[in-house]
Amino acid sequence: MHFGHLLCFNVSMSVPLVSVIVPVYNVKQFLPESIESVINQTYRNLDILLVDDGSTDGSSEICDAYATKDSRIRVVHQENKGLSGARNAGLDIMNGDIVAFLDSDDAFHPEMIQLMVATMQRNGTDVVICRHSSCRTNKKMKHPRISSEKATLILYDRREALRALLSGKIDWYAWNKVYRRECFEAIRYPQGQVYEDIDTTYTILNSAKKVALIDAPLIMYRRRLESITEKYELRSAQDRIQSYVNIEKKVLENAPMIFGEQHLQWISRKRMKVLLETYARCGKKAKTYRSEILELGRKLELRKCDHRTKRLYFVFQISPKLFKVMYLTSLYVRRSFHAFIDGVVSLGGRT
Repeated sequence: MHFGHLLCFNVSMSVPLVSVIVPVYNVKQFLPESIESVINQTYRNLDILLVDDGSTDGSSEICDAYATKDSRIRVVHQENKGLSGARNAGLDIMNGDIVAFLDSDDAFHPEMIQLMVATMQRNGTDVVICRHSSCRTNKKMKHPRISSEKATLILYDRREALRALLSGKIDWYAWNKVYRRECFEAIRYPQGQVYEDIDTTYTILNSAKKVALIDAPLIMYRRRLESITEKYELRSAQDRIQSYVNIEKKVLENAPMIFGEQHLQWISRKRMKVLLETYARCGKKAKTYRSEILELGRKLELRKCDHRTKRLYFVFQISPKLFKVMYLTSLYVRRSFHAFIDGVVSLGGRT
């Protein structure tokens, strides 16, 4: 592992074509900001793919309108196939030597592509990763100020990258990374699966020889204002749980050559959080996870879990019914508080 700083981004180097794939589905309110964050990049050699995944709210027309204004934009209209299907459609027709993804309610920092590509070229990496800033707003997001001279650059080999992924130092997300085209030669996102990033990101890093992490927020991630009655779907929870199970198997298969007990414990803690949330929020069908929660709890080093998970598991052991009441009450209070704050912020922003 090597640490350095981001310096001298204006040195002369080749300008590879970068494909930016933006899956679009019913995001009319946020789509213009997302598209404009791409077309206004300081890096200009872009192949911009807007994949309209069966939108019905006017997002399709917004995509077409931008395509008439910027020759770098291509629009794909397809029936709804989900996020994975939209990403895959872009991968199938991209022209770039490098590829990046952007969710259509998020936005790039203006220098995101320039900094990521320069890092890739200078260090010969297969993947470059950045941090993100989280914006809880339905209005236009403000990108944070960054200083390339102060931002830390961390270089990993394959084993170090996998260990960093399974200790929380690298995020699973598809959208905070740029990849060499070769990374996706034999890889596509699993269509119809929610939380598709988890397995796919592991697979990509497992095939990468060198990975860079820019410790600076170059993407603005929008946390949409949530309803107190927001649904938590059992199917998506099941996909997420299964993804963690799949990664646990890979950890065991590659121990101790790559992974140690601490990596297995980290994945198990992530799975425990999802299991507890699923049990509390998905009704009677989720009761089948009771034995799995108790079995996992016996394997976990609970002292290393966060305080909330430890408390919840302790109550669950005493009474699953009491646990569910406590969880849902806490959730309601938190969401009510956020809804109140969001309303105050919204009123304060009116002119």
